Amino acid sequence: MKRRFPILLKVILLGIGVSILTSGTAVTVSYFNQVNRGEQNLIDSIDNTLEAANDVFSDLDGQNTLLYVEYLNDIRNYVQNIFINDTDKKTIDDFNTFDEFAAYYQTKYRWIYPHDPRFGLLEPGEAEFKLAYYTILNLLDNFQISSGSVSAFLSYEDVDKTLVFLADSRMDNSDRKANDYFHVPGYYYHIKSSDYFVDSSHNKHMGCRLDGYLTRFIEIREPASTPDEPQRLIANLYIQYDLSKVHKQSLDVLYKELLIIGLSALALIAIYTAFSYLLFVKNINKLSKSSSEIRQRLVDKNMNEIVDIPIKSNDEMSVLKDSLIEMEKAIINYVDIIHKEAQEKERNNAELMVASKIQLDSLPPEKLEDKNASLRAFIKTAKEVGGDFYDYFYLDDHRLAVLISDVSGKGIPASLFMMKGKELIKSAVQSYKSLVEAVNGVNNMLVKNNEELLFITSFVAIIDFEKGEIKYVNAGHEKPYIVSKDKVIKLDGESNIMLGVEANYQFKQESHKFNEGDYLFLFTDGLNESINDSEEEFGYQRIEESLKDTGDSHLDDVINKLINNLDSFTGCREQFDDITMLAVKCKKNELHLRYEQKDYSIISDATDKFNEYFSFIADDKKASIGIIIDEIVNNYVSYEEREDLVIEVNFKLVDNDLEIVFSCNGNDYDPFKNHKEKFLETFHSEIELGGFGLSIVKDLSKSHKYHYKDGHSYIEIVVAL
Repeated sequence: MKRRFPILLKVILLGIGVSILTSGTAVTVSYFNQVNRGEQNLIDSIDNTLEAANDVFSDLDGQNTLLYVEYLNDIRNYVQNIFINDTDKKTIDDFNTFDEFAAYYQTKYRWIYPHDPRFGLLEPGEAEFKLAYYTILNLLDNFQISSGSVSAFLSYEDVDKTLVFLADSRMDNSDRKANDYFHVPGYYYHIKSSDYFVDSSHNKHMGCRLDGYLTRFIEIREPASTPDEPQRLIANLYIQYDLSKVHKQSLDVLYKELLIIGLSALALIAIYTAFSYLLFVKNINKLSKSSSEIRQRLVDKNMNEIVDIPIKSNDEMSVLKDSLIEMEKAIINYVDIIHKEAQEKERNNAELMVASKIQLDSLPPEKLEDKNASLRAFIKTAKEVGGDFYDYFYLDDHRLAVLISDVSGKGIPASLFMMKGKELIKSAVQSYKSLVEAVNGVNNMLVKNNEELLFITSFVAIIDFEKGEIKYVNAGHEKPYIVSKDKVIKLDGESNIMLGVEANYQFKQESHKFNEGDYLFLFTDGLNESINDSEEEFGYQRIEESLKDTGDSHLDDVINKLINNLDSFTGCREQFDDITMLAVKCKKNELHLRYEQKDYSIISDATDKFNEYFSFIADDKKASIGIIIDEIVNNYVSYEEREDLVIEVNFKLVDNDLEIVFSCNGNDYDPFKNHKEKFLETFHSEIELGGFGLSIVKDLSKSHKYHYKDGHSYIEIVVAL
């Protein structure tokens, strides 16, 4: 049974999905807003500090400003004169890559910290440098503390390289002093060329984001003596902040928001689920239960009870409820109509089955075996009753009348007309002196009282086995074939018109040779006009191909070959017309069997084929012949030594006798020579075993003899019929 997925669960899952989507969107937007606001607040804080620092270093009216600028110049001069080797002032142009340039200068330029051991190696005048250094260091500490940043430091620049970094006190033992970017010569120029550089056109001050740090800076220039004189760049002041703090603060806010939103979402889902159930899921469940009850009532054929569905809402559910009740009423009414129609159809089908049985029972058997002919018929109607029919009957001991016909139309009218036509043709052929007179008479009788304007196509023939001739009249029917051992001949004579169309029409009779071993193949247009899925007809060519090389075949094999070829051609395409086939073979009163094996199964096979081919022989004679076959073949299989034994049996009717010739490629042995007659009624214990079978064979046969020729032994037996 298919697993159900309750609608209430779907509603809950939908609510959860919507909540997760909206909450997730809200939290994500909130998080990024928090980060943006935090970073913007941080930038504003750093910019305020940088503004204050700019005021300190650029206020030309303040005495301290000049003093700070002087201190900056003292430090720069000190570094240039003592720390830097002027002879090694290489530029970036002297290196292949920026990394080589940076590696070279990392060993030459250092940070200057309060506890730098090189202070003890200073030349006279170091006191002035220390005063300048600690004054500036105090300023950097104030900038770092007031901004809440990670660090504040100065860099002294010379064209395209950084001379030295001067850091706040907290940078003294910081691991960040190992950062490659802080050691790179030309730090200021490196920042300005970075992909992460932020131009001052977008913010108050220049800066960049590198390695998780937000760095912003201002340029400190020496006041010019005249307005037109350019201001010399002394140093750059940098304020750095760790952005991870902003992200951590934003994450803390995010977690709180998630908790609040999650609890709110659970509450909303619960409320949403409750209202959904009360407003429509409850009514849907009622409709579902009621529909199941309706189905069960229909299954139980309880057509008298229609139960109201307890839904009180004045919305679409109420409309659906009314529709369901009306549908049940309509189904009950429809089922009642269908039931009556089914009963009527069942009654009609029963009548059609009876009619079909009567129709098929009116046809002669599908098989005939006698001394003159072997006949096989096949009929398959497109509906319960059809318009095709065949017939055969003897006019005397050597003339066989055969006919095949197709009535226009389908169903009951065609079947009734078919029955009428069949009896008229049979009666006329038996009554009239000639075949053509019989067909003319049938035609005139069918024309009378034919208000439905039905007609019959028919091929009527009389086979004379003594003369080896077929006389026939083709009344608008498909032209049949005569098949011999080496060719297929189409009887391409006069077709005439159909029976029942025109009164007093003079039909023409024709004839054709019909030799021993030939067979006549008749069929209706349902065979050649059968179509496949490509709307292609089976056609005459495929019929002729199927009949080719079947002159020596058994008629059962011929009919089966046509049926199989037709089925392969049409596939699953529904049959639209009746299909009838009739094959009549002019029998050779001779049957030859050959077995290239040494097996006792030869006995049963030879006996069965003999009984089938000579079925007209009396049963007691067939039994006697079966005993003879058993005894002779048994001796061959039991006593011949060679494994490549070939056994042949030939049966031939000669007047009132049956000649049987057994042969094999074995030893020259005459079983009848020196044979002593033995019979069971004279049996006693002193008689040697063996020889009883040969005694029976001799007793059942009219004559028997043996001879050996060309390496084959022959036993010839004649049985009187």
